[in-house]
Amino acid sequence: MPQISIPQVFTGLFFTTSLLALFAPKGLALWFALFGFLSFIQAPGNLKHLLRNHPLGLVIAVGLALGFASVAWSQTPGRTAHIAAILTITSLAALYFFNAMKQAAASGSCIGGAIVAAGWIGVALFGFEIATDLFLKSFVSELTGGKPLGLSYQGHVIKPGLSFFAMLLWPAVLIQYKRRGLRFALTMLGLGTFVLFLGPSMTVQIAAGVSLTVALLVYWLHGTGIKILGVLAVLGTLAAPLLPAQLPDPLKPRVSESMTALPHSALHRIVIWQNTARLIQDAQVLGHGLDTSRSFYGSNDIRKYVYFPDKPDHRWVGEFQPIPLHPHNGILQVWLELGGAGALILACLFLAILWSIARRLPSQVDQAVSAGLLTSVVCIVCLGFGIWQNWLLGAWIIAAGACIYANSAPADGAHEK
Repeated sequence: MPQISIPQVFTGLFFTTSLLALFAPKGLALWFALFGFLSFIQAPGNLKHLLRNHPLGLVIAVGLALGFASVAWSQTPGRTAHIAAILTITSLAALYFFNAMKQAAASGSCIGGAIVAAGWIGVALFGFEIATDLFLKSFVSELTGGKPLGLSYQGHVIKPGLSFFAMLLWPAVLIQYKRRGLRFALTMLGLGTFVLFLGPSMTVQIAAGVSLTVALLVYWLHGTGIKILGVLAVLGTLAAPLLPAQLPDPLKPRVSESMTALPHSALHRIVIWQNTARLIQDAQVLGHGLDTSRSFYGSNDIRKYVYFPDKPDHRWVGEFQPIPLHPHNGILQVWLELGGAGALILACLFLAILWSIARRLPSQVDQAVSAGLLTSVVCIVCLGFGIWQNWLLGAWIIAAGACIYANSAPADGAHEK
């Protein structure tokens, strides 16, 4: 009876990622758990080597140490200890997974074909759903006893899947480039970006536009582009609590008429960020404790917010918690929970990633794609979701693993830059 190897299992998992992202995006956490577990089985004795030689190992270790230490001052010490333990396991699994992907690329496995296939499946699947007003999602919902779905009133149901596709698109394009050349890669990138812009999520649209811009700048400027990105990442991370106050407040009169064009979700986020910034001031150095964002307000803290009070044609009322579950901005969430110390570690993490891109990837194309993926992840984490959500952690780690494979995979010399 033929045996199935771990790389073959990886191939199957990657092949199904776009389908999973559309119909059951929370399953991406399970897929990542399988990736991490199988990577550990494949090379269980590599932990010291990974921690000692991986450029992110020290930064991650310091961040986890701060997370565990925050139990001492956390408002919810039990929850803080729990998420710190989960993040430790997640970090170790990610390091094993990244190492496994690098080895798989060197051994010439068929994983790359599955990543490319997942990219094309994502283009076709999400494009079809957007063009047909969520036909498949609605069909599955009704089949399981749910209600019909539509982009106009329930477009959020496709947002997690589109977010993952926006990340996976980058490594899929890189592998396509190395295997089939520039024309096929640009076709996938163009069609994928077009689908993302057609989707209902402004977060994904911003991620697609900004990541494409960053990738082009890094390609054209090469090392200088990476340095500029590093400066912007550090300044943006450290100055994050100051930025919400600079945004127009939609709850006050005499706000610019252009603000009324924003969707309600975007206006709601501005208010959440401003509330978060005020809470950060209470614990600027060490924060309130890891994963305490949801502890500030409960079901009895629902407040009434009147948007555009002096514009009758645009006025609307919402009833929300000042911070519903999390700040919907990963950098602000780090500031809120771990203070300036956590933000400094996060800035160092960005620098470590960018240093690794500049130092270990001599190809301009590899650098541009990696920078594009990093930018896409940061935009999605900072505009749409909570930074510790299991499925989101799994999503970006899977995409990062695919990118490591793509960077490590051999290329046709005719296409190498």
